[in-house]
Amino acid sequence: MRTADIVLQPRRMGAVWPTRLSFARQLVARLQREQWQIGVGQWELDAEGCGEAIYRVEAGSHTFHFVIFSTVLDPAERTDRVIAERWDAAAALCEGELTAERLAHFRANVPKQEYGRADFQTLSWTRGNRSSRFFDHVVDCLADGRQPDVDLLAQGGYIFRSTAYYANAKFGLMPYEMITPDHPLAGSYMAQMLAAYLFREFAADLAEHVAQCRNPQAARLHPAIRRYLGIGNATGLGLVPFALNNPQLTHAWCWVRETAVSHAKTTLPTATEREYLLQMLDHCQRYFGEDQTETKGLFTDQATLQRDLVWLRERVAQLPPDAPWQWVCDEMAGQVDVE
Repeated sequence: MRTADIVLQPRRMGAVWPTRLSFARQLVARLQREQWQIGVGQWELDAEGCGEAIYRVEAGSHTFHFVIFSTVLDPAERTDRVIAERWDAAAALCEGELTAERLAHFRANVPKQEYGRADFQTLSWTRGNRSSRFFDHVVDCLADGRQPDVDLLAQGGYIFRSTAYYANAKFGLMPYEMITPDHPLAGSYMAQMLAAYLFREFAADLAEHVAQCRNPQAARLHPAIRRYLGIGNATGLGLVPFALNNPQLTHAWCWVRETAVSHAKTTLPTATEREYLLQMLDHCQRYFGEDQTETKGLFTDQATLQRDLVWLRERVAQLPPDAPWQWVCDEMAGQVDVE
């Protein structure tokens, strides 16, 4: 296992990519494995997308609702800063059935966010804004009966971005202690990940709705493009003091990852596993060839990563039949970028 002085180098920590142990991947794997059912329970939005929408989630014996209050801000009012008081959408993820009284409580409190109060069966609150450039582009294209420009969307990868996901007793939200080990959302940040997933679905549904209000013959997002789009996020500056003040969590997350990596390194791969990795490396090369995200010097540029992936693929192809994955890691040492 790698030592802390290597793992905790800021450059290396910033280069970590999501894995199947990551929170979002865990949630997606869980809802697929357990066959959760997700659908629109209510959709009362006007032609501009103002109104209310409710998504219903059936997860075994548990029922959740994602209640969204949508409006349209003037672009000058949109800000990702925590001091914002209005957003294009504010939403609550709650457990249990919805009553008229509960919905009235949500209407009075959820749009206020920091100034509101949640009920004890609500797991998470979130809010976010449309991306003026990407959201409007998608709506305009769909209303014209065509698909949006994928090259343009690749510059951001989203049409809606959130600015916070609150949980764990804040504003009166359900505390983690109430989530039992057999609960569908048991585990770190599962409620926030489900809220993010549903917010992403709402963004795509909203764009299609506004386009169809303009033109009943509007196109729908191609499934591949819809699958490609994620949900944007604000800067996440609050994570900086959080990480500094909670070193035990940083340790736990790094320990889990490093334990898995160290085990994988000692594994003797089969021919099928080697071929699968080669296919994944080809996929990564294509990804970075299409990725147009601005790195701004904060991350390794796409051209460098593509070059390193070509080099890495050659080494994987040369892996001796009786050698573990450690052989590839040894070959890589000092030869490729940290990321």
